Amino acid sequence: MNSTPQRAWTQSLEVRIGLLLMLITTGILTGYGVYQYHDLYNKALAELETRASIAATRIGDAVAVQLWEFSLETVEKILRSEMQEKSLYAIVIKGDDGKISVALARDAAWQIAPTGEDVAGDFRRKEQKITYNAKDVGAVAVFVTPKFMREQLASQTWQLGIAIFILDLTIFF
Repeated sequence: MNSTPQRAWTQSLEVRIGLLLMLITTGILTGYGVYQYHDLYNKALAELETRASIAATRIGDAVAVQLWEFSLETVEKILRSEMQEKSLYAIVIKGDDGKISVALARDAAWQIAPTGEDVAGDFRRKEQKITYNAKDVGAVAVFVTPKFMREQLASQTWQLGIAIFILDLTIFF
Protein backbone atom coordinates (compact mmCIF):
# COMPACT_ATOMS: atom_id res chain seq x y z
CA MET A 1 0.00 0.00 0.00
CA ASN A 2 1.17 3.50 -0.82
CA SER A 3 1.97 5.63 2.22
CA THR A 4 1.16 8.98 0.54
CA PRO A 5 -2.53 9.86 0.59
CA GLN A 6 -4.36 10.25 -2.72
CA ARG A 7 -4.80 13.90 -3.59
CA ALA A 8 -8.36 15.02 -4.17
CA TRP A 9 -9.16 15.96 -7.76
CA THR A 10 -9.79 19.54 -6.61
CA GLN A 11 -6.14 19.80 -5.61
CA SER A 12 -4.91 18.62 -8.99
CA LEU A 13 -2.67 21.08 -10.85
CA GLU A 14 -4.60 20.52 -14.10
CA VAL A 15 -7.90 21.42 -12.46
CA ARG A 16 -6.44 24.52 -10.85
CA ILE A 17 -4.94 25.72 -14.14
CA GLY A 18 -8.20 24.97 -15.96
CA LEU A 19 -10.26 26.90 -13.41
CA LEU A 20 -7.82 29.81 -13.46
CA LEU A 21 -7.89 29.94 -17.26
CA MET A 22 -11.68 29.76 -17.24
CA LEU A 23 -11.95 32.60 -14.68
CA ILE A 24 -9.52 34.82 -16.58
CA THR A 25 -11.29 34.19 -19.89
CA THR A 26 -14.70 34.80 -18.32
CA GLY A 27 -13.49 38.05 -16.76
CA ILE A 28 -12.00 39.33 -20.01
CA LEU A 29 -15.05 38.39 -22.09
CA THR A 30 -17.43 39.85 -19.48
CA GLY A 31 -15.48 43.11 -19.50
CA TYR A 32 -15.63 43.16 -23.29
CA GLY A 33 -19.36 42.41 -23.16
CA VAL A 34 -20.02 45.31 -20.79
CA TYR A 35 -18.00 47.66 -23.00
CA GLN A 36 -19.75 46.41 -26.14
CA TYR A 37 -23.18 46.77 -24.53
CA HIS A 38 -22.58 50.40 -23.54
CA ASP A 39 -21.06 51.21 -26.92
CA LEU A 40 -23.98 49.64 -28.81
CA TYR A 41 -26.49 51.30 -26.46
CA ASN A 42 -25.04 54.76 -27.05
CA LYS A 43 -24.85 54.27 -30.82
CA ALA A 44 -28.40 52.89 -31.01
CA LEU A 45 -29.72 55.75 -28.88
CA ALA A 46 -27.98 58.32 -31.09
CA GLU A 47 -29.44 56.64 -34.18
CA LEU A 48 -32.90 56.64 -32.61
CA GLU A 49 -32.66 60.36 -31.84
CA THR A 50 -31.40 61.06 -35.36
CA ARG A 51 -34.36 59.19 -36.85
CA ALA A 52 -36.72 61.16 -34.61
CA SER A 53 -35.14 64.45 -35.68
CA ILE A 54 -35.35 63.51 -39.37
CA ALA A 55 -38.98 62.44 -38.95
CA ALA A 56 -39.87 65.71 -37.21
CA THR A 57 -38.32 67.73 -40.02
CA ARG A 58 -39.96 65.61 -42.71
CA ILE A 59 -43.38 65.83 -41.04
CA GLY A 60 -43.04 69.56 -40.48
CA ASP A 61 -42.34 70.07 -44.17
CA ALA A 62 -45.08 67.67 -45.28
CA VAL A 63 -47.93 69.12 -43.20
CA ALA A 64 -47.19 72.85 -43.47
CA VAL A 65 -49.63 73.56 -46.30
CA GLN A 66 -52.32 71.26 -44.89
CA LEU A 67 -52.05 72.85 -41.45
CA TRP A 68 -52.25 76.31 -42.99
CA GLU A 69 -55.39 75.29 -44.89
CA PHE A 70 -56.84 73.44 -41.86
CA SER A 71 -56.94 70.15 -43.79
CA LEU A 72 -56.56 68.07 -40.64
CA GLU A 73 -57.73 64.85 -42.32
CA THR A 74 -54.77 65.06 -44.72
CA VAL A 75 -52.45 65.83 -41.80
CA GLU A 76 -53.68 62.71 -40.02
CA LYS A 77 -53.07 60.58 -43.13
CA ILE A 78 -49.50 61.88 -43.33
CA LEU A 79 -48.95 61.10 -39.64
CA ARG A 80 -50.36 57.58 -40.03
CA SER A 81 -47.98 57.01 -42.90
CA GLU A 82 -45.01 58.17 -40.81
CA MET A 83 -46.04 55.98 -37.89
CA GLN A 84 -45.39 52.83 -39.91
CA GLU A 85 -41.97 53.04 -38.27
CA LYS A 86 -42.50 50.88 -35.17
CA SER A 87 -40.16 52.91 -32.95
CA LEU A 88 -42.40 55.97 -33.36
CA TYR A 89 -44.69 56.06 -30.34
CA ALA A 90 -46.57 59.30 -30.97
CA ILE A 91 -46.73 62.38 -33.17
CA VAL A 92 -48.39 65.55 -31.89
CA ILE A 93 -49.18 68.51 -34.13
CA LYS A 94 -50.02 71.78 -32.41
CA GLY A 95 -51.35 74.85 -34.13
CA ASP A 96 -49.85 78.31 -33.74
CA ASP A 97 -52.10 78.78 -30.70
CA GLY A 98 -50.33 75.92 -28.91
CA LYS A 99 -53.40 73.68 -28.86
CA ILE A 100 -53.26 70.13 -30.20
CA SER A 101 -54.60 69.97 -33.76
CA VAL A 102 -53.86 66.33 -34.55
CA ALA A 103 -52.21 63.72 -32.37
CA LEU A 104 -51.66 60.02 -32.89
CA ALA A 105 -50.16 57.60 -30.39
CA ARG A 106 -49.79 53.87 -29.89
CA ASP A 107 -52.35 52.07 -27.76
CA ALA A 108 -51.71 49.06 -25.50
CA ALA A 109 -51.76 46.72 -28.54
CA TRP A 110 -49.24 49.02 -30.31
CA GLN A 111 -51.86 50.12 -32.84
CA ILE A 112 -52.07 53.71 -34.07
CA ALA A 113 -54.89 55.61 -32.38
CA PRO A 114 -55.92 59.27 -32.14
CA THR A 115 -55.21 60.98 -28.85
CA GLY A 116 -56.00 64.42 -27.55
CA GLU A 117 -53.33 64.48 -24.89
CA ASP A 118 -49.69 65.37 -24.61
CA VAL A 119 -47.43 62.36 -24.30
CA ALA A 120 -45.55 61.46 -21.14
CA GLY A 121 -43.27 58.56 -20.38
CA ASP A 122 -39.91 57.04 -21.28
CA PHE A 123 -39.67 58.51 -24.77
CA ARG A 124 -37.21 60.60 -26.72
CA ARG A 125 -38.86 63.78 -27.97
CA LYS A 126 -37.89 65.88 -30.97
CA GLU A 127 -39.72 69.06 -31.91
CA GLN A 128 -39.79 71.08 -35.09
CA LYS A 129 -41.54 74.35 -35.89
CA ILE A 130 -43.89 74.23 -38.83
CA THR A 131 -43.66 77.24 -41.10
CA TYR A 132 -45.54 78.22 -44.22
CA ASN A 133 -44.64 81.33 -46.21
CA ALA A 134 -42.20 82.35 -43.45
CA LYS A 135 -45.00 82.25 -40.84
CA ASP A 136 -45.14 79.88 -37.90
CA VAL A 137 -48.28 77.79 -38.29
CA GLY A 138 -47.55 75.27 -35.55
CA ALA A 139 -45.15 72.69 -34.26
CA VAL A 140 -44.67 68.96 -34.50
CA ALA A 141 -43.39 66.77 -31.67
CA VAL A 142 -42.20 63.26 -32.46
CA PHE A 143 -41.89 60.72 -29.67
CA VAL A 144 -39.76 57.61 -30.18
CA THR A 145 -39.41 54.71 -27.81
CA PRO A 146 -36.17 52.96 -26.93
CA LYS A 147 -38.21 49.80 -26.18
CA PHE A 148 -37.23 47.90 -29.32
CA MET A 149 -33.63 49.02 -29.09
CA ARG A 150 -33.45 47.66 -25.54
CA GLU A 151 -35.03 44.37 -26.61
CA GLN A 152 -32.42 43.97 -29.33
CA LEU A 153 -29.59 44.75 -26.91
CA ALA A 154 -30.99 42.27 -24.38
CA SER A 155 -31.02 39.59 -27.07
CA GLN A 156 -27.39 40.36 -27.97
CA THR A 157 -26.44 40.25 -24.28
CA TRP A 158 -27.97 36.77 -23.91
CA GLN A 159 -26.12 35.60 -27.02
CA LEU A 160 -22.82 36.86 -25.61
CA GLY A 161 -23.54 35.19 -22.25
CA ILE A 162 -24.22 31.88 -23.95
CA ALA A 163 -21.03 32.23 -26.00
CA ILE A 164 -19.01 32.88 -22.83
CA PHE A 165 -20.58 29.84 -21.13
CA ILE A 166 -19.82 27.57 -24.11
CA LEU A 167 -16.25 28.86 -24.27
CA ASP A 168 -15.83 28.20 -20.53
CA LEU A 169 -17.07 24.64 -20.98
CA THR A 170 -14.70 24.16 -23.91
CA ILE A 171 -11.73 25.43 -21.91
CA PHE A 172 -12.53 23.40 -18.81
CA PHE A 173 -13.37 20.11 -20.50
